[in-house]
Amino acid sequence: MASTKAQTTDNSPDEWSTVDDGTQPTTITLDVVGDVFIGVKIRSKKITDQEKGDSWTQFQFTGQSPDEVNGEFCAINASVRLAESLGEVPDGALTRIEFTETVPIKGRKDPMKLYSVKYRAI
Repeated sequence: MASTKAQTTDNSPDEWSTVDDGTQPTTITLDVVGDVFIGVKIRSKKITDQEKGDSWTQFQFTGQSPDEVNGEFCAINASVRLAESLGEVPDGALTRIEFTETVPIKGRKDPMKLYSVKYRAI
């Protein structure tokens, strides 16, 4: 790849909008009814598995709770229903996601997970 001199030398981080941090996020999974994740929503991204062709929406956050993810770059790979709820949360909002219950679905091995999603401006 050829190197070209940049037209500007402004490297101020406040001048740029981030599309990808270039880091691997900590994946958050809420496995037990009552599990809660709280974080500041950064953005959502459509992810596609190139081998299988499957796609899903990943929501990225700066974690706040539980303590082990406080300040970390985190991601939740959302089900359709959770993605619909998180899609209504504005970027930059403090977001609380709680795994509330499972519902059996006829013909499916795994039950559907239900979540409570709340947010507030910070």
